[in-house]
Amino acid sequence: LRRFKSWKEMFFRRPHVRFDGVYVLEKTYWKTCTVGDHMSLERETVKCSYYRYLRFFPNGQVAYALLNQEPKRALDWIHKGHRSMC
Repeated sequence: LRRFKSWKEMFFRRPHVRFDGVYVLEKTYWKTCTVGDHMSLERETVKCSYYRYLRFFPNGQVAYALLNQEPKRALDWIHKGHRSMC
């Protein structure tokens, strides 16, 4: 605390977890699949994405979800009906 002029300055200058939102991590990778029957095998590349959602609470609890839904759709879902995340 001695490095800072006040507790407020210390709070804003030091890293800290926010409690007023949801952290989102996107993971994307490419997967090669074989498509077709045994006579005509074709290889196809598919983009795969999933998202990790974290919500921190002041009491120390953390809510976690792993979904394949994009943030806009997932956050609507989290805020509307799944109060365990909010």
